[in-house]
Amino acid sequence: MGLGKARAIHLYDETLRMATEDGIISEDEVGILVILAQALGLDEDQRGGAHVRIRIGSSLEEGVEPESGEEEVYRAALVAALHDESVSDDELALLNTLSRAMKLGDEERKAVETMVRSDANEGLEGSRLDRLERFLNRD
Repeated sequence: MGLGKARAIHLYDETLRMATEDGIISEDEVGILVILAQALGLDEDQRGGAHVRIRIGSSLEEGVEPESGEEEVYRAALVAALHDESVSDDELALLNTLSRAMKLGDEERKAVETMVRSDANEGLEGSRLDRLERFLNRD
């Protein structure tokens, strides 16, 4: 995706922190975390380091400032959340956490959601488009 490693690790850490907040990482959360790690270009050691930091309550001081290309990472996470019949509360919490960590505003989030909707209109199966519509109309 082109993000610096410190930024990529920061975004993964913040999302993982939310996923582990209740003490259980759900199957939906695992799905998003796997896709997120791939989109961020994180290897197994970097993902493992995130789990250690979360367990001991530390965080990286660097990587806090947004970088270009983050919308594509958010898009990958959104598409991962739409893989099944609905966007679960866990998935929604992770998407919200990720967008906050990325400092994406409402307009930027809506632009990404519109991009995913456009992709869906260009040949993705109808049920995925229906799930996207339900997600976008969740408010």
